Amino acid sequence: MAEPGTLESFQALYANLSALSEKRLPNLDRLGAELDAHVAYFQALLDKKARNAQSRQSLATGSYGLQSFL
Repeated sequence: MAEPGTLESFQALYANLSALSEKRLPNLDRLGAELDAHVAYFQALLDKKARNAQSRQSLATGSYGLQSFL
């Protein structure tokens, strides 16, 4: 299995979830292990701070201050 958090690992997880939905996944334990390995990455996506109006405005106008990179 690929290292969790890599593109290859997410592609393998997707393939196994697709196989499960088509009722052709022979090993549910492997899918469970893959899901467990990715829990932290999914949680990080949920915990990611939303962008605010000020950052959207700076992106729209192209005015980036030094503070936006720190």
